[in-house]
Amino acid sequence: MALAALISVAREIGVRVAARAIEFGAPLKVAYALDVAACLEVSDLGEQFLTSIGARLPDSTSLVELADAEIAGIAEPDWPALAIAAGEPLDLNAIEDWFTRLPFPGTPVGANHG
Repeated sequence: MALAALISVAREIGVRVAARAIEFGAPLKVAYALDVAACLEVSDLGEQFLTSIGARLPDSTSLVELADAEIAGIAEPDWPALAIAAGEPLDLNAIEDWFTRLPFPGTPVGANHG
């Protein structure tokens, strides 16, 4: 039960985060980066939770991979609609190129909430 719930959250979180980013005035490329980051972060948190309750994922499997296998993958934001809402042209190839050149740090500076 917990696994199914976590897979669903990992599958959907990026769509919602990307939409909120646009609502708050972020550019489309930032919404894209937050979509990817949110999926990865929720997957990591879910895996930590499962480990903490003694549940195990198959070796070398993430919640994102399970979503791909079990429920047709991670949901994609409606990029054309988000581009219209952002008032920007849609060029996913350029956004993906920008994203792949970003340094992908671990914990952001000042992100310690403990």
